[in-house]
Amino acid sequence: MKHTSVLSALLVGASVAVVTTAARPAAAITTSFSFQNIPGGDTFGDLLVDQFTLDIVDLSSNIVQFRFNNIIPSGSSQTARIDQVAFSVDPTISGLLSNIVLNVDNVGVVDFQSSTQNLSQSNLIAGWDGTTFGAVRVPGGGNTSPVNKSETLGINFTANANYSAVIAAITNRKLQTGIHVVSILPGGKSDSFVNSATSTPVPEPITMLGLGVGTLGLGALKRRYGNKKTKVTV
Repeated sequence: MKHTSVLSALLVGASVAVVTTAARPAAAITTSFSFQNIPGGDTFGDLLVDQFTLDIVDLSSNIVQFRFNNIIPSGSSQTARIDQVAFSVDPTISGLLSNIVLNVDNVGVVDFQSSTQNLSQSNLIAGWDGTTFGAVRVPGGGNTSPVNKSETLGINFTANANYSAVIAAITNRKLQTGIHVVSILPGGKSDSFVNSATSTPVPEPITMLGLGVGTLGLGALKRRYGNKKTKVTV
């Protein structure tokens, strides 16, 4: 399947193609961020904000992966899901990230396409410089493409600096990410969240047991969900 969309001036002329997913390294430095409510914005999802997290993974060779996680337990009656992710990049660091690759190492039946759609309530986020780039779930197919509970969306970038510079840009609010969450119970409401500037490094230990389980788990996921990603080449 091929998805096309119009990106902002930063990504003019981008093309989209489906390519094969490469496995993540067995060990990688990961920095985790929580999301927070937007002051003055909607309150429908305030009690759920801690159920969504963002992991920034250093894949080496200047490749950085953003992983948007919905950690609501799969057995929960709550149906909240991520339908949109958005990035705001301050003009002073406009060259920090390039070569967006969507749907990398997704967990679950997740399928997103590139979009510069405005993030709801982003006008209330301090320092938000407009949605520079982002992604929305591919329409159709019921609820099979959003980031549902216990699922993850992965997006790769080429960092035109080192990993530490990317993390620094997030912690000083030069680079911000937002998510739009829908189907919040009760009432099927929606809300938007922005990432916190507080982070926690999470090294992934290398053990033979971990590698074995990880390999088996990855194989099962590929058999069940396929092995597709959408590449936006700048």
